Amino acid sequence: TEQAVKGDSNYSQVASLTAKFAEKNSKIKVSYVDIDKDPTFATKNSINAALAVGNVVVKTEKRNRVLAQTDLFSQQQDSTTGQTVSYSLVDGALASAVNQVNSETLPVAAFETGHAAKLDVTGLKTLLSNNNFETKDFNSLTDVVPENAQLLVIPAPSSDYTDAELTKLDAFLSNTKVAGSRSLVVTFDPSQAAMPKLANFLKEWGLAVKTTNFIAETDPTKAIQ
Repeated sequence: TEQAVKGDSNYSQVASLTAKFAEKNSKIKVSYVDIDKDPTFATKNSINAALAVGNVVVKTEKRNRVLAQTDLFSQQQDSTTGQTVSYSLVDGALASAVNQVNSETLPVAAFETGHAAKLDVTGLKTLLSNNNFETKDFNSLTDVVPENAQLLVIPAPSSDYTDAELTKLDAFLSNTKVAGSRSLVVTFDPSQAAMPKLANFLKEWGLAVKTTNFIAETDPTKAIQ
């Protein structure tokens, strides 16, 4: 396992923990890379992600995982003082990444992308990656459901599904020859139009969205979070 740490003295905890990893396991090697001096580092190491200063790359011959600053540290604002407090997630993030890149196979969470999703799934993908899932995108109009998929996510689609797409989804859920359980997660947006085909498909699997009357402010200049 190789861990390439990019950062400065602010990442002393990262440096300390990775050094301990290498001390306890001779197969783990730690190196520091200046991505300005070595701009092709990601390409040479088959890393399909844009690297930034402070990233940690955990890599084996099987796969690699890139940990961003938000994976390593959590920042929250104190509601009383207004000060920003930083919490370390380094130990759990490194342990999860090392376990993930050494696993023989990883369960796949497949995200359907063919219907202009109204939901930003960045956070959900990060959560699943942190729990040793491999996330993959696929377009149900043109692609098959990714191999080894155990979780299929339909994030607030903007248009209804075709019969051919629903046949793919049904085959995914009905496949008893694949080891492991399979789950389907569907989210909806309050402004979503009626989708009778998708609704009927979900009903066959015991799922339904209850509609209720609601009042919502549509002008973002008149709302705060």
